[in-house]
Amino acid sequence: MSKQLIKLLAETGNTKLDKTRTDQILIAGLSLAPAMESGTELCPSRSEGCTSVCLFDQGRGKFSNVRQARIKKAQLFLENRRLFLSTLESELDAIERKAEKQGKTPFVRLNVLSDVAWELVAPSLFKRKIRFYDYTKRFDRVDRYLTGKFPWNYDLIFSRSEENESFCLDVLSSGGVVNVVWRTRESIPDTWFGYHVIKEQDDTDVWWLGKVSQVGGAFAKGSAKLDQTGFVL
Repeated sequence: MSKQLIKLLAETGNTKLDKTRTDQILIAGLSLAPAMESGTELCPSRSEGCTSVCLFDQGRGKFSNVRQARIKKAQLFLENRRLFLSTLESELDAIERKAEKQGKTPFVRLNVLSDVAWELVAPSLFKRKIRFYDYTKRFDRVDRYLTGKFPWNYDLIFSRSEENESFCLDVLSSGGVVNVVWRTRESIPDTWFGYHVIKEQDDTDVWWLGKVSQVGGAFAKGSAKLDQTGFVL
């Protein structure tokens, strides 16, 4: 892997993050190629449904240059961890300075596409005032989060798949929040197994702020509309 620096964090180009940006919020995301796209598994708890509707293949991910950039970032992470982390640290410092200058709260999503346990891989990342958050399908990660073994400024949302619904209910009963995908916006219910469903989940990526035992109701986009695995309800 070349030691040429690669820009890791992006402040624009992701529809969900773009919607989240306001006069009060500065937001950025890290998009590593997920699953086995880089040659190494970066989504260890993915299901068949999750894989088939992955956002890696949606939107800008349909363009080869975007896909290759995401693969290069993942390969740098895997093959030259020291350079990757030093670059990421520098970019996070820049985000923090920019947010302070603009009087905004900085949010960073480290796993826009992947499911890396950053709390274990690079705990030094969280020694700053940035609010970090991620979605995960990993039981081990959400268990650490719910038992208070996460950095104070790193929030985790558990994502439902066709394989983990019973665990979603455990997460909700423990005070966590869960993301669930329905076929259409109109089909999103008011409650799911008795838990309140937040219907504006698709309007902002920080819908989870201050929420306890609630569900983020998303609706299917792109190829996910055709899902037959049970991933989409």
